[in-house]
Formats: sequence, structure tokens, C-alpha cells
Amino acid sequence: MSVLLASASRIAQCLGIHRLGSETPSHIFKCDDSDIREKLLIDREVSKRAWWFLVRQDWLQIPFNNTYNIHPSQFDTEMPRNFDKDVFKLGLATEIVEQSEENYTQGSYTSVLNKGIVKKGISEHMANIFCSLGSVIIWKLQDRICQRTKSGSGHNIDVLRNLYSEVLQADRELKQLVGGMPDFYRLKEDHDGETTTNIMIVQQKCVLSISIAHKVSCLPLMRRCLMDFLSLPETPDKYTVSNLWTVNAQVLTAAVWLLFELIFSKDEHGQIFETHEIRDLALRSLQFLQVNQSKSTIAKRGVGLIESLLDTEQAIKAGTRKQFSLKDIISRVEDHDQDSEPNVAIEFSADPYLSQMSDLLLGDNMAWEDIFSVFDM
Repeated sequence: MSVLLASASRIAQCLGIHRLGSETPSHIFKCDDSDIREKLLIDREVSKRAWWFLVRQDWLQIPFNNTYNIHPSQFDTEMPRNFDKDVFKLGLATEIVEQSEENYTQGSYTSVLNKGIVKKGISEHMANIFCSLGSVIIWKLQDRICQRTKSGSGHNIDVLRNLYSEVLQADRELKQLVGGMPDFYRLKEDHDGETTTNIMIVQQKCVLSISIAHKVSCLPLMRRCLMDFLSLPETPDKYTVSNLWTVNAQVLTAAVWLLFELIFSKDEHGQIFETHEIRDLALRSLQFLQVNQSKSTIAKRGVGLIESLLDTEQAIKAGTRKQFSLKDIISRVEDHDQDSEPNVAIEFSADPYLSQMSDLLLGDNMAWEDIFSVFDM
């Protein structure tokens, strides 16, 4: 995954979409054909969306890789604007009209990720580019922690306190970002009777929520977000989202934390949730990951981990096992990882070609011959 993402970033840099700047090129304004001018403006926005997708994915991997490939000082492409191609209109300056964040568009999801708190300590131009988003918060935290580590030595208590203070600052920034989201991503909505557009909004809200819960590590928030996500109706969009590595990692993390609450609580009276409710959520999370385990290593290992934790919790409650054994958990996950046969067959009623393309683009172990076969090469 890291190698493929690094390759995509380098290709994007070779194409120059990391150096689009903040000003629209004059040759676009000088174009007399309004249709061509509109296409050039939209293509520019699409390029910005593609670049910032790569930026986010690179920086979101910092907690896993402890580093990043795209440095903020080496690109000047501003964040994409919140506009909808279907309602695109040229203004007097033949420029794209950006809509308010409270107006839902096809760019709203990334707009929420992109906009927020203006960062300090950078140039005015970069301040216009770098507003706070989840991945930017992670990137800034990584740099601050690295600076703290260089100035300190070893693992003395002062160094650890300084590092923790940086985590608390990132936590405050994340909460401020959440507080600034549009209402349609923050309000509770029912799934019954929704239009296609509203269903998409609900799906995006659920994905945003479980992503936030993954970073905040709040058990009640994890429970609610996991329940909302697993209750989403089955649609082609849900299928695509369910294959993202980030979503698989976040579902797994939420399920594991909730199972830890059951395993390490002293008794059922001390638990903050009902036992049957958490077991049900864990089983539904298990089923979700089973569907994806033929394409995702995260999902496959997650299946073994959740199964092992469920069995451990039952054994401890029944008295057949006295304590939690991390060694046994790891051993079982490794055994499951070596098993190449998926437990659940994938059934999806959408267009077979679209399903095949989704498997291609979202899989994490695709060979060249598989790519060629999709395009009949």
C-alpha cells in the first residue's frame, strides 16, 4: 500500500498537479469558447482533488509508518473548492463559484476534511492552503513530536509529558474541526425514506464519524459510530466505501476497543455497555470484515483477532480461562493469516464490471496480469 501510494504521488508530481498554485492561469480566462473555458476550470479542480487525496492518504499513514513522503513545503496546489459540477456556473470573472460549506455538493465530503483552523508559523500563502483537516493535524503532530524527541533524551518523565502535551493539542484541534462541520454531517438522520442524495450524505456522515471515533478513542462514540455504520443500507456506494483500507482499520479498531471493555471490566455491573450489545456489534463487525478478507490483509487479520477476542471473553466469563493472554491472541491471528480460504463468499448485485473495477482499484495485492485482464489486454 505504501509503495503504491508513493508511486502515485511521484506520478502526480511528474504530471505537475502539485504545482498548480493558488491563482487560475491567465490562459483560461483568455479562452473565448465558454465550453472549453468551463472544461479547463473543472479539470483544474479535479486535479486539485486528486492531489489532495494523495496528500491525505500519505499523511493518514503517519501513525502506521512513522513518516511521510509528501512534504508541505514542496507543493503549492491549493485545496479544492466546494462546488458541484452539475450546477456549475461561470461568474463575471469566468471563475468557479464556490458554495457555502452548508450547501451539500459532490465536494462537501473532502471540503470538510480540508477546511478548519488556519495553521500558525507558516507563510501567508501556505496558510491559505493549509487549513486544519484530520491528516494535517496528524502531520503537524508528527513534526512537533519529532522536534520534542530531538530536544530530549531517553524516556524520562519530562520528555513523555512534553510528548503527551502535543497529543492533547492535536486532540483539541480535532474537536474544533468536528465542531465546525456542516449540520448535514452532524445531525442524526434516519435511513428510512431517504432519497439517493440523502442516503449518500448519511453514508458520508457515518464514515466521517467512525474516522473521528478512531482518533478520539472514546468508547461511547465508537459504539454509536460503529452501530450507525454497520446499519447503513447496502448500496454500490456502501460497497465502495467498505473496501477502503481506512474504513476496515477503523471498524476493526472500534470492535477491538469495545471487546477490551468486556474482557477487562471487573464485573458486568462495572461495564458501561450491555454485554449482549457489544457481542452483537463485534459479530456484525466480524461479518463485515469477512466479506473483505479476500482483498484486504487488514480485514483478514481482523477476522482472526475478533474471533480470538470473542472466544477469550467467553472463556474468562465462564471461568475456563483465568487471564488474558496476548501471546495466544497473536498466535491465533497468525494462524488465521496463513489460511488463504475466505470464510464468506462475496455476493454483490451491482454491475459486474463496476464490481470488478472496484476490486481492482481498492484491492491491496493486485498483480499486473490481473490488471491487464480487467481491461482485456
